[in-house]
Amino acid sequence: MKKSLLIASLLTGVCLVNMTQVHAMDKNMEEKLVKVCEAAKSDSRIKLQQAISNVSTGYKEIAESLVCNGVDPITFALNNGSVKTAKLLASRSQKDFDEMLAKL
Repeated sequence: MKKSLLIASLLTGVCLVNMTQVHAMDKNMEEKLVKVCEAAKSDSRIKLQQAISNVSTGYKEIAESLVCNGVDPITFALNNGSVKTAKLLASRSQKDFDEMLAKL
């Protein structure tokens, strides 16, 4: 009985350790992703292109995976009046800009 409790507690400990490692993000990567959100808000196509190139990922992955203040980057840009960056993100990620605009 003690042996099975010990094994169960060890397995639980290993699972908890693995779960915390999944949620950990490199601080440097987090700062780069925040800069992508800031660039989307800035309405500067150049800043956005530079920020995305620093992340080393594509526009489509950014548009589908990144969350800026609880929304996707295209919606975030539109909510902040940044139409140029929203259009750039939409066109490069193969999203329909007019459809995204209609959702607002």
